[in-house]
Amino acid sequence: PDIWGMGEMMNYPGVVFNQPDVQQKIQATRQAGKPLTGHLTSDDPHLINAYAASGVDSCHESVTADQILAKLRAGVYAMIREGSAWKDLKTCIQPFVRSNLDTSGVMLVTDDVHADTLIQTGHINAVINLAIAEGISPVKAIQMATINTARYFRLDETIGCIAPGR
Repeated sequence: PDIWGMGEMMNYPGVVFNQPDVQQKIQATRQAGKPLTGHLTSDDPHLINAYAASGVDSCHESVTADQILAKLRAGVYAMIREGSAWKDLKTCIQPFVRSNLDTSGVMLVTDDVHADTLIQTGHINAVINLAIAEGISPVKAIQMATINTARYFRLDETIGCIAPGR
């Protein structure tokens, strides 16, 4: 009950080719009603659809806007990440800046953030500020970093919004 979900199903060949040990992990996570985060850098619809069909329901490995949109089309929550090693926000946020696309399935996240980066620029607050600087409205940027993420991890009853007790 204290585990929020399975992080980074990195073995995408095991997912796509239905390897029994991988499927066992996926099924255990799904049966527990927990989210299952992915690790797929691709815009190949066959791979993304196989990932989505397996039960992987989010991914933080997108490095292009097309990958973000392809995952959203497959029903996979799209995590737009920014960190010390991976700086994908400027590219991946553009479809949401240029149009009025729904952002309820999009999360702003960090990945591989070094301690010096935290001290110098901040954490998720820096990602929110960068999204705003790229043209996302402040309300949408905060939504993508707070309530969208809390809903995805099924924690929105206790965190994720500015409200009494949360």
